[in-house]
Formats: sequence, structure tokens, C-alpha cells
Amino acid sequence: MTQDIVPLVDEFAKRLFGELNYIEEGKNCEKFTKLYGHVPRIRTPKIYWDFTARRVLTMEWIDGAKLTDKEAMAKNGLEI
Repeated sequence: MTQDIVPLVDEFAKRLFGELNYIEEGKNCEKFTKLYGHVPRIRTPKIYWDFTARRVLTMEWIDGAKLTDKEAMAKNGLEI
């Protein structure tokens, strides 16, 4: 390898950990709610901003079924 790998790894780490900004994730959740909140059976959790920071996202708990849990989805009358 003729190129120093350290700058490449540094750039990868910077971008990876940049994605882990929970403030941005909270904003994305609220944006999703504005776009799709009117659709029946779609619900997003409320973000508790007073308890949210770059590394901590505090949201309302919502009971539901994972999209990958076919049995629970069928039980709730849902399909993908």
C-alpha cells in the first residue's frame, strides 16, 4: 500500500461518529412526524428535548411490533 492509511481511518471515524448525533436523530424523528404523522397507524415517539443531548436521545415509549416480527405484525392486522 503506497498511501498512508491513518488519514483514511480518521475520515471514516469522523463520518461514522458524526452520524451518531442524537440531536439530529431527534430532529429527523420530528421531521418524519410532520411528513407522515397524518397517515393512519403511523406514530412516532415524542422527543424529550430537555433530556436529549448529542449522545443521549430520550423519547416517549410506544408499544408496537417490529416490522421483522411477522407473527406480531399478523396479530395486529399489519403486513408489509
